[in-house]
Amino acid sequence: LPVGFFMAIMFYFGNLCYLYISLSYIQMLKTATPIITMIALTVARLETPSTGLVLSVLLIAAGTAVTSVGEAHFNWLGFTYMLLSQIADAVRLVMTQVMLSKLSFHPLEGLLHLAPACAVCL
Repeated sequence: LPVGFFMAIMFYFGNLCYLYISLSYIQMLKTATPIITMIALTVARLETPSTGLVLSVLLIAAGTAVTSVGEAHFNWLGFTYMLLSQIADAVRLVMTQVMLSKLSFHPLEGLLHLAPACAVCL
């Protein structure tokens, strides 16, 4: 059920940000999702980032920062909603990884268990 909750949060804030920031800017901000996911996996001690991975993620972060500076119609509320959506997505991915690896679920088996929880939370 927590995975479904975080998926619902991801969808809610991910859709809400469309009211405040442009579609093109949302797509640019979505490039930060791997950064947030890597941080979440590291905090959960499921992944130990290599030097190459960290450098790649820093390059992505720099590109995302450059696009944010150049955005003509920047809106803090829309940016915050997008960030909350990405954090919820990263937490969902970490929890799914734990479920699939520790419980030895096949990905389709995991989907069988996750889909009803996501539907209830939505």
